[in-house]
Amino acid sequence: MKKIFYLAIASTLFFFSCSDDDKDDIVVPDNGKDTTSVNPNPNPEPEPNPEPVTPTLHEGHEYVDLGLPSGALWSAYEDVSVDGMHFFSWGETSPKAAFSKDAYLLQNGRDSALTKYCTMAQFGDNGFTDGLLELQPEDDPALYNWGGNWRMPNWEEWKEMFQNCTWNRFDYDSTSQAYIDSLDNVYTGELKVEPGISFFVGTSKNNGNKIIIPMTGAMIGTRVTSVNQGCAYWSSTLLTDSCNHVASWTMLGKGSLNGKCFVPGKRTVGHNVRAVIPGDRKKLWDDAQMVDLGLPSGIKWAKTNIGALDKYKSGVYYAWGEIVPKKMYNFEDYKYCSEINADGSAKTLSKYILNEEWGAVDNIAVLEDGDDAAKQAWGNGWRMPTMEEVQELLDNCTHETVTLENVGNFNSKTYKEVISGTKFTGPNGNSIFLPWVGTMYNGELEYPERAYYWTSTLSADDSRWAEGLFISAKMCQRGNQFFRCSGRLIRPVHD
Repeated sequence: MKKIFYLAIASTLFFFSCSDDDKDDIVVPDNGKDTTSVNPNPNPEPEPNPEPVTPTLHEGHEYVDLGLPSGALWSAYEDVSVDGMHFFSWGETSPKAAFSKDAYLLQNGRDSALTKYCTMAQFGDNGFTDGLLELQPEDDPALYNWGGNWRMPNWEEWKEMFQNCTWNRFDYDSTSQAYIDSLDNVYTGELKVEPGISFFVGTSKNNGNKIIIPMTGAMIGTRVTSVNQGCAYWSSTLLTDSCNHVASWTMLGKGSLNGKCFVPGKRTVGHNVRAVIPGDRKKLWDDAQMVDLGLPSGIKWAKTNIGALDKYKSGVYYAWGEIVPKKMYNFEDYKYCSEINADGSAKTLSKYILNEEWGAVDNIAVLEDGDDAAKQAWGNGWRMPTMEEVQELLDNCTHETVTLENVGNFNSKTYKEVISGTKFTGPNGNSIFLPWVGTMYNGELEYPERAYYWTSTLSADDSRWAEGLFISAKMCQRGNQFFRCSGRLIRPVHD
């Protein structure tokens, strides 16, 4: 009889949560059990021995074409490694034998002292922020060690690969001296992992090609943990609501969880790196984000705010016309305020001025490209909406207050995240959700039971103000008295 390895849910490594935020996501039951058979065939036939094929290589490393919509090509079985070492801290290009906050290169010797990739001042060294949302090429271990077109996958690439494959887990059975799955199917392909290491096989739903993911666990301190229980992989995507963490990919348990296996991986620990040759990342991002509400202008709205991994999250707060988040949101620290009064209010502005009371009039009434946070963060046609486009949203969509529940696990404990917001439903029945997550002023979050979203339009009444969308349980309307220095959210649009 084969041995079946079950995941110890109380593992100190993995912080697992599953979300049904996208209609194409597959949700794991709350009891944590996999109720979906890995192979629905009750009388499976042994897999035939595959015909020998010539490996497809890039820079000496084999890749597999899974027929993914984006065209991405994944490393077929191999993780990035150097001299047999394959665990990396996030943003470091060399593996190491010990992982600690003191040894992490992108922070100043302690937690919440980040020196790169920080969108919230409380996580940065002396309030440092840089607004970077994705790993830069100079910090990519796949590019650094393998070269060519190899990169660390972003979060959308992990989702695309996982959702376009069916998954089997194979464990070594000492009695039969073979790798078998939960239905006693014997793995007959070429063994691509270290002997004794369990692995997942993903079979493409599009072309039948396979990818192998070894269950080599992760590393904390000097200890390798959860070998043959799970695997943890970095993505290149930062978690903006907790900059000490990034979106990492974890597969756990018997067979396949058949879920979106999201883990907030702490940047200082050791995870694996699986390399990808990206396809059309713009198309992948647009397909994931773009919502056609059927508006007369044809404008498409984004599914999430800038910096939000899913619709439950706030994302990043920006002052109007600034492209990097910060600690203090006031006129004293505002980029385009050149002089303040004794009480901290604006006296003279330096750009975007329609009223001479506030400085030299330049008659620039809409943000220029370099000051548009959506263009700078997402690019590729995404931008901040104008006030006219927000008004179109209000005029052509129905809106209602809704409360959503996001259930998952963190540190082996189930949590329930309750988020209120406004759902806009367009003429064609499609919808977007805008969470109520307040506004930032000075260093404090204010009015968390409301939502304030920027447009790119300056107020014609007073150049200290910019136009926006104001929503709460009682109202949904334009807001034209938003101080430009305050920190508010941005929901991008695309032509």
